[in-house]
Amino acid sequence: MTSWLVLAGIGVGLVLIGLLLADRLGARLVGATRRLARTADRLAAGDLTARATPEGPPELRLVAGQLNHLATRIDELLTAERENAADLAHRLRTPVAALRLDAETLRDTEEANRIAADVAALERSVDDVIRKARRPLRDAPYADLAGVARERAEFWLPLAEDQGRTTETSAQDEPSPVPVPEDDLTAAIDALIGNVLDHTPQGTPFRITVRTTPEGNAELTVADEGPGLPPTYAAERGTSGGGSTGLGLDIARRTAEDAGGTFAIASDATRGTRVTLTFPKAPPRPAETRPAPPEPTG
Repeated sequence: MTSWLVLAGIGVGLVLIGLLLADRLGARLVGATRRLARTADRLAAGDLTARATPEGPPELRLVAGQLNHLATRIDELLTAERENAADLAHRLRTPVAALRLDAETLRDTEEANRIAADVAALERSVDDVIRKARRPLRDAPYADLAGVARERAEFWLPLAEDQGRTTETSAQDEPSPVPVPEDDLTAAIDALIGNVLDHTPQGTPFRITVRTTPEGNAELTVADEGPGLPPTYAAERGTSGGGSTGLGLDIARRTAEDAGGTFAIASDATRGTRVTLTFPKAPPRPAETRPAPPEPTG
């Protein structure tokens, strides 16, 4: 009887040890898998600095190595693409310079000044393309949506007043950081305001509103009281009902969607047009690495 009890105790002990080892091995496997998934999520969100630590069983270490190789390759391809864009924009400087020289030879001073101003604007656009293409991929873009909205509303106020428009800007005092470069955000807001100024009758009022949604996102709305968009309008790149290029709203759309946000437009003849851009909350900035203090001498 005693021997049976001893054997039973040994069996129970072996089972408990087996369960403990299985739990530890399972926890290690699950932890390595979750860390690998988090790295993949960071890469999908655009953080090309994310790298997986090879750990766990050989299969997971192989996947981690291949994921790191893929991230490096994506970084290299994007860098090459941006360099090509910068080089192409740089080549445009020569014909733009030729246009400026041609404008200076015009006999009509007023026409020469007008064309020279257009050429200068084109030069600034080319320089902006080069500057954006040269911007390091690893730079985390942050912009204050409320601050940029107030600044652009003030910029466009003189033209709005010249057109007899009443404007209203409602933006919170505290910053609304969004994961968008400031120049891209400025271009998007300018496109929305310019759309109102160009395609609604003079005297049509409009409002700019920035708020934080219940979900914690930052929301920008530009609403006017105009006649609304034409029935044939389709919110697609290059489509416009007002004789323009149709790219203004697409710029705003891409700015929001590239940041992981949304673009929405509502329009009718009685309530005007309302364009809303929603941006996710900007992730916290990475902690700065501070050098260690020097060791005391002596």
